[in-house]
Amino acid sequence: MKRKNIISLSVALAFLALSATGLLLYLKQKSHAAEVIHTIFGLLFIGFAIFHILNNWMSLKAYTKPTRGGGLVRKEFVVASAIFGVVLVGAGFNLPPFEPIAEAGRYFAPQRKRPETLSFNKTETNQAAKGRPLEIFIEMGEGVQLPAVVVWTEDSAHHFVESLFVPAQIASVPPGEDPREAIAEGELEMAGFKAETFFGGQPGPARLAANYPETTPAGNFLIRTKTSAQGKYRVVLEIRDKGRTERHTAEIDGGRAGVFMFTSGGKALVVRALVQAG
Repeated sequence: MKRKNIISLSVALAFLALSATGLLLYLKQKSHAAEVIHTIFGLLFIGFAIFHILNNWMSLKAYTKPTRGGGLVRKEFVVASAIFGVVLVGAGFNLPPFEPIAEAGRYFAPQRKRPETLSFNKTETNQAAKGRPLEIFIEMGEGVQLPAVVVWTEDSAHHFVESLFVPAQIASVPPGEDPREAIAEGELEMAGFKAETFFGGQPGPARLAANYPETTPAGNFLIRTKTSAQGKYRVVLEIRDKGRTERHTAEIDGGRAGVFMFTSGGKALVVRALVQAG
């Protein structure tokens, strides 16, 4: 095998890999694999190109020196050097038309949705009580209309400790009414919160007491509250809407501050929820 042939073929194959990944990067398809392949083959291309230049050094010298007449270098070398210099300076300083050409690939890139900024209705409970401050963020799922949410704490043995958020009123759509019209017009039926009817015979603390004077906010909301729970405890969130119920729990380490995620009991009503312990 001839080393010169191996080097020339390696340069050509590395060039193909660089061309393919370079085109992907130009079109803003910046996957991790494309970046790694482009980087590795770029380094290989540099190495093989050095050997290629050494193998063809006499030919390159012949390209630069004039064969006859005056002058130090050939016109072809001057033209190639001028093109290199203009492109290098223009691209380095983002001069037109180099910058528009470099950014034109964005027009072919898939449009990515920007993350939406969520807004939260703010509620407060247990503000006069002594205890550790908690903030509970609840992001509602799409299509939730009249949610009823209750939140409480339990100790490590699953014994009820206290209510964190219990609305005094539960809203519902009158029988036979169109839910969207009833909600839009405010023609809703109100009933006081009762733990025995809210949980419908399912496991739930009967000692839950209302500590929020209104109904549960319809959208995303933030609960600022306090808890007397000590050590390791649980925050339990239960939500009901349109005959569906979900229960979410967060395991809290009372010995440290931080953010604790609720484990999902379903994501139709609550997309995500977290507790920030102070």
